[in-house]
This record gives sequence, C-alpha cells and structure tokens, in this order.
Amino acid sequence: MPSATTKERILDAAERLFAEKGVDASSLRQVTGAAGVNVAAIHYHFGSKEELLRAVIGRRFDPVNQERLKQLDRLETAGTPPDVEAILRAFLEPALDMLDALGEQGSLLARLVARIYSDASEPLKNVLMTQFRDVFTRFVEALMTALPELPPAEVVLRFQYTAGVLHQSLSIIELPVAELSPVELPALDTENMLQRMVSFVAAGLRAPLSPQPGGAA
Repeated sequence: MPSATTKERILDAAERLFAEKGVDASSLRQVTGAAGVNVAAIHYHFGSKEELLRAVIGRRFDPVNQERLKQLDRLETAGTPPDVEAILRAFLEPALDMLDALGEQGSLLARLVARIYSDASEPLKNVLMTQFRDVFTRFVEALMTALPELPPAEVVLRFQYTAGVLHQSLSIIELPVAELSPVELPALDTENMLQRMVSFVAAGLRAPLSPQPGGAA
C-alpha cells in the first residue's frame, strides 16, 4: 500500500484536530506537528488555514454533494416531477453512504460534523456557504415544485430543518442512545436508517402551516 503524500498527511491531521479540538483551537503549528511536516508545507499546499479547512471539508463532502446533484438530475429528467420522498432520499442517502463507507473513520467524521455546526467563526461560515450553496438552492427549488401548497419561504425553513435532522443524526452517532432508551432499539443498517429519516422528514415537510401571530397563515 503506497504511503500517504504530504498533502494527505496534512489533511488527515487537520481533520482529526478540527474534530477533536475545534477549528479555532487548532493552530497550523499543531497540524504540522501531528502531520510530521513543517509549516511551509501547509502554505505550499493550501496557502492559509481557511483554505486548509475548505480542503478538509471538501475532501469528504465534495463527493457527497456531487452525488446528491447527480441523483436529483436523474429524478428531474425522468419525465414526471419527483415527489418529496424521492427528493429527500437523493439528499440524505449520499451522506449516510459516505459515513457507512468510512467505517471506523466515520466516528471521527461525526465529531467533525458536530464541531462544524457548533462553530460560528466567520472563516467556517464562508467555507460552508461555498460548499453547500448549490446543493441547498437546487433541493429547495425541487421541494418548492413538489410542495406547491407551501409558501416558498416556508419550504426554505423546512429544508433547513431537514438539514438539521441529518447533521444531528451524524453528530450524535457516538451517543449511546440505546442505553438511554426505556425500550430495546432495533439494530439499524444504513438503508433502514434512511427509510426512517425519509418518512420522518417527509411528514414534517408536508405538515399544515401553523397559525402565525396576528392570524396570518
């Protein structure tokens, strides 16, 4: 098996430190120390900490987002408009498949996801906006078509909640929920988890509008 390149060692070390300590608490010097390289190597390969962060997130989520858009393209060119469940599956399945494919590394990624979405730093916001803008826009537009009874702004909010369900599911993967549950929980493989998530979220997306203060719908 070929040894990891300098760039791969930096990405591996940064991913681990960002997951364990957080982005702001992880210095470039700590990353280089963990990777066994000098600081100049980070500047050569990435230029800055923000670009390193972009590469760490992109390494995991670029393939996921490409697969999401590919699946949505197939749905939208199939001849009939896709329903809510099909759209949700196209959004959720690639992320769950990635976690499954990572095996033991999946727990590290779960911690990274938790750190990412609890970190409010400006560099991280910039990276996330760039990373997920196209996916967010495309899936919101698809759901607007599938849910014409909802105001567009409501669809945007409900898709944000959908993303929250996924992110929360990924970030608590190591929590021993079975030990907290008053009943025995079934063992879930990726497909079972996906089916349950799609069913749960679809119900929320289709829920009637709640009355707003002042009587507005």
